Amino acid sequence: MTRRNIIWLGIFMIIGAMFFALSPIIAQQDSVYRTYASLVEVDALVRRRFVDDVHDRRLVHGAIRGMMLELDPYSGYIAPDQMADFRRRNTGEYVGIGLELGMAGGGVTVIAPIERSPAMRAGVQPGDTLLTVDGRSVEDLSVLDVSGALSGEPGKTVAVGLRHRNGEVVDLTITRDRVKRPLVAGIRRTTDGGWDYMLDPDRGVAYIRIPHFSEGVSAQFDEALRTLAKRPVAALVIDLRFNPGGMMTEALEIVDRFVASGTLLTTVTRRRAIDTYTARPENTDAQTELAVLINEGSA
Repeated sequence: MTRRNIIWLGIFMIIGAMFFALSPIIAQQDSVYRTYASLVEVDALVRRRFVDDVHDRRLVHGAIRGMMLELDPYSGYIAPDQMADFRRRNTGEYVGIGLELGMAGGGVTVIAPIERSPAMRAGVQPGDTLLTVDGRSVEDLSVLDVSGALSGEPGKTVAVGLRHRNGEVVDLTITRDRVKRPLVAGIRRTTDGGWDYMLDPDRGVAYIRIPHFSEGVSAQFDEALRTLAKRPVAALVIDLRFNPGGMMTEALEIVDRFVASGTLLTTVTRRRAIDTYTARPENTDAQTELAVLINEGSA
């Protein structure tokens, strides 16, 4: 075999290997196209026939939100321009009306209005079901979508339709303002504006309320424990009533203060990938009797 023939043979072998490697990729792409062909067709129809010009980004974000809603009420999509507001809501301070929201009975429900928030001043109550935001039904919206709709610029109003637990339907117009969610709270305020964490000083019973597992709450919790360490504490009550959840890492940090060893949490994915979070003895510094309060509003 001549050198030229050997070169051509090598080229044909390389091309054959490329087609062999590309076949699964091409098949996968074809499967993806067949799955989303109807979405592409609708996109084309909207562009040709909708009365106004459409924005690509809005259509894409709307399609993704719809996909998330088909999973469960707790899944949602945060667009890039919403990330800053989402992060602010999880650090305890943001602009809105001040509602902790969750899912109950198939609808978006008020777990609790945040203390001193516009929603609390307007008369929103724990257990209220949200019906509309600015005239739009929230029936097909996720908690994340509703939270985003309620946020906005300070001084701007939002119209909220609610159904109280007694069945009464009310329409409220609430002015958005800066909402500061307390990371931790005590039983009462002190004269200097801080928190008094002693529920029963004579018996040494302390009390800490955690309204939400926001970013930084574990550090604030540790600060409260350091404050309590200056006094004789025999027992501690942690109040998680109306706590809708939040950041898992913050909750684990707090649990770690009371568990010296062993597994705190195990997560298992659909593909059986397992992550295990283990207690760290060096983080355990609370040796008191402990009681945790929860209710139907606790995550």
